[in-house]
Formats: sequence, structure tokens, C-alpha cells
Amino acid sequence: MDVNEALLTETDSTAVDPNKEIVLTANSFPSKVCLIFLGKSRPLQGKRQMLVQYWQKMLKISDDLTNVFGTEMLFREGDKEFWIAIQKPLVDPLPREAEIGKSFTAYVIWMGAIKSEGHWEWVFAMNEFDAPPDGGPTQKGK
Repeated sequence: MDVNEALLTETDSTAVDPNKEIVLTANSFPSKVCLIFLGKSRPLQGKRQMLVQYWQKMLKISDDLTNVFGTEMLFREGDKEFWIAIQKPLVDPLPREAEIGKSFTAYVIWMGAIKSEGHWEWVFAMNEFDAPPDGGPTQKGK
């Protein structure tokens, strides 16, 4: 997910008006990543919800993606934490199958970035996951 930071830095410095507060991407960089579930969730709202609405319009998707991705959950990749919008059918099984503090494989896309309080926040969405049969290593085992 760090790849997006370099892309945004390049985009921010060359093509984006510094007064803009949103970057959308048609290339969602589908990725298979190893995440650690941190056990927190929240509704998708505010500027992050707005970005999803703009992304939906840009791609001419008829479904209401703010409903499809209405919940975000907190994860760690390496030493960074990310709030990731979770596809609705995964909201209930994910906490049961991906234990808190243990790693699992997630399939995520990058929707874009939005400026919040002077810094860029990346907006990712998860549409599938594979929890390892043994629960994977714990945070302590990083």
C-alpha cells in the first residue's frame, strides 16, 4: 500500500492544483496484502464517504457504493495503520475469521486520496479476504 504514497507525491507535485483536496484513480491497483486486524470499526463518513461517491460517479457505477462500502475497519500493514472500507458481505464474517492481532490475506483496491486537516488520507476498499487456518502470526510475532 506504500506504492500509493509515491504515486500521490508524484501526482501532487506535478499535476494536481495545490488547492484541490481529492485525487481519484481509475486504476485501482488491485492488491493482495498481508494485514493485521486491529478489531475496530466505524461507519464510512465525512470526506472519505464523499471520495467514494465521487469514485462511483467517475466510474459510472450504478450501485450506491457508500452502502456497499459503508463500514471501515482498522488494520495494520507493517508499522502503518489503515482504515479500510469493507464490502458489505464481509462486515460480519471478517471479525469472526480474522482474529484481532493476527495476520490474514486481504484483497484491496485503492479508490484515491483526500486531503484532511492538511494531510493526504488514502482510501482503500476490501472486497475479499482469506483468513489463514491457524490464524497466522500475532502482532508480537512481527
